Amino acid sequence: MIDLETYQIKKFPYTDHKRVDDIINYEGPILSLFVDESQDLYLYYWIDSDQNHHRWLISKVQTNLLINYFDRIITLKELLTDNQREYTLIADQNNEYQFENSFLIRSALLPEQYLPAEDSYFSEQVPEAVSEMLSSENLEEFSYLQALRGSAIYLKLQSNQSKYKRTLSLVEVTDFLRKINTSFVAYTKRDFTNSFFEKFNDLKMVDKYFKKINEELSLRPVQLAHASFGIGLSVDRLGRADESKDLIEWKQTVLKKFEEDVLGVDSMDEKEIENLTETVSEEDRSKIYDPIIKIYNDPKVSFYKTDMNFNVHQKFKSLSDDKVKKIIPVKVKVVEEEEYELVNIVIEKPKGKDVSKINLKQYMLFSQIIDSFPYSFEVIKNEQFTLNLTQNIEATFNFDGQVHEMRLIELELVARSDDKDTVIDLFQEEFIKLYNSISQKSTLNKKEEGFRRYLETFVRERIENR
Repeated sequence: MIDLETYQIKKFPYTDHKRVDDIINYEGPILSLFVDESQDLYLYYWIDSDQNHHRWLISKVQTNLLINYFDRIITLKELLTDNQREYTLIADQNNEYQFENSFLIRSALLPEQYLPAEDSYFSEQVPEAVSEMLSSENLEEFSYLQALRGSAIYLKLQSNQSKYKRTLSLVEVTDFLRKINTSFVAYTKRDFTNSFFEKFNDLKMVDKYFKKINEELSLRPVQLAHASFGIGLSVDRLGRADESKDLIEWKQTVLKKFEEDVLGVDSMDEKEIENLTETVSEEDRSKIYDPIIKIYNDPKVSFYKTDMNFNVHQKFKSLSDDKVKKIIPVKVKVVEEEEYELVNIVIEKPKGKDVSKINLKQYMLFSQIIDSFPYSFEVIKNEQFTLNLTQNIEATFNFDGQVHEMRLIELELVARSDDKDTVIDLFQEEFIKLYNSISQKSTLNKKEEGFRRYLETFVRERIENR
């Protein structure tokens, strides 16, 4: 062992210390946490040994700094040298685990060999006993973070260009996170609707409640790695007192289901893809799987599943064109000579004057670009039937610059066309088709029963056109 210029102490001063647990262990403890009778915390850091003794650097540690070390905010070197004391305690422990020699050394004279490396960030899992010790001190933030880390998924993105192997651009990182989040939001919304529609029996209520818990379902970074970008992502799994047991259980499993159902898309076989296309709508498949497939098939990067220390467990594979087309059918886009958008215009006009004959520039008060607006039907009709209504039915008209869409969430009706007049006709066709189908059935499932109640509320009578 290294000879040190020290001041020897007659007796080891910390006889009341009790071991909490080893924080770092490699063929024996390297860093251990102890606590005294006053509940103060101490770190024992192994620094040297010979045939008869193990030498330890012993340092009192502030709880907030220990948490910063676990959160990878500071290094072990910074943690052990932060107390700014003039002297540091070193003790030699014999093979019977008794401390025989204790020394004080000027902190400034500690050999560099006795100090951790400059980049000695925490890379282990916090032992349960240490977590409980910190939790017992009402450190709720730390306990919460540890809970999220325990249920997180850990991912890694690496550039395939040798020059940038150890560093990704900010654009690549933000694009990666945006795609992961877009896919996850679409997946959770669909899965929540499927899981709880029978409970609410009303799509509007399902949508309303999903919006209420949406913030808790946001993906939260709980661990980061620089260079090749690594991130641990989790969601708030802790249920509130006012939440039902089935909702809490759903929140606790949805991230794992996303990992299996969506991130596992590269390993799906033909039967699994066939089942996917039969059970998930084309629109939902596009929202959920398209962002993920674009990551997998990006030739500039490699995408991995890792453990919490970002050791690679699995490399996600790119998908063949044939596989992609089966999951997300190619949409033929209509190329327009001009691009269009929806604009909401508020005007102040002379009473009784025809709107089509006034000068918009003269009378316009306000205009705003929108992507949807409520469209009200006083009557629903096609060539064969007319449905007279007890009150107006309000659908949502959407336009993305190319496709016009009419949607009624209560009946899960959607009509699309590149022509605004056609989409209104198509919507009415679909509405009447659904009305006739529900009216003719003798037995209905729960969803259809909800449709029947809605139709009975809004449709007064059906008249056959002559």
